[in-house]
Amino acid sequence: MKTLKWIYDEKTAECSRKLKMIDAVQIADQFLGRKMFKSTWEPKTLEQKFPDYCNSSDYQIFCSPTNIIRCFGDSQMLQGLALTIGWGNMARTSKHIYDKQLSEIDSAMIKCSELIQQKDSVEDAWKLCVGNLGWTDTMTSKTLHFLTRSLGYEVNPCVAIDTAIIMDELAPHFDDHIKLHGYIPSDVGTWRSRGRGTEASWTAYNRYMTAICCFAEMKNWTTTEVEATIFHDPIGFLGPI
Repeated sequence: MKTLKWIYDEKTAECSRKLKMIDAVQIADQFLGRKMFKSTWEPKTLEQKFPDYCNSSDYQIFCSPTNIIRCFGDSQMLQGLALTIGWGNMARTSKHIYDKQLSEIDSAMIKCSELIQQKDSVEDAWKLCVGNLGWTDTMTSKTLHFLTRSLGYEVNPCVAIDTAIIMDELAPHFDDHIKLHGYIPSDVGTWRSRGRGTEASWTAYNRYMTAICCFAEMKNWTTTEVEATIFHDPIGFLGPI
């Protein structure tokens, strides 16, 4: 089974492995998706259409993880991107996602797919999305999550960032747990970019993924299962202080 290569942030990995995983926590389902109007999103594709399997009705498409992964797997990159935007509830910021020409975005996503397969890593693809396309960390994480899964990396794919859940709830709760062990670099659970640029963006995301990968290893789950469970209950995943 295909797996991605992650170079762990040492301090984050050490802190993560100090935590005691709660056996009672059950795996939560990943968000199933929502419906979107075809007329709004078909112009965001070069073909001006979506595959039939995306249809929810004559005028709606369904942005489920299954449909997103299938689109990317069928090299329907812009269709998969539009569905990812819908799944991630990011339609309000879509003008920034489509700042480049559609053909340029399509080519960049094809290149991302090639880079991931060449190196079994998302690092170069991440930097391409953030640096060349100008995407946010949040949009990049959601897109590459589904793109890596479409390539067969189901064990430890990169997972989506959600600022309210991950940055504002899980990260400080993570720090509080680590403090109980009397060991904490002051910013280990921050998981935010320090400064601007692709390197700062990647460093911050890699620190977050270090924690997610460690949690997955400790519970013998996939990283997708860890992320979905945390999204369902970020405090309950680690347990109360």
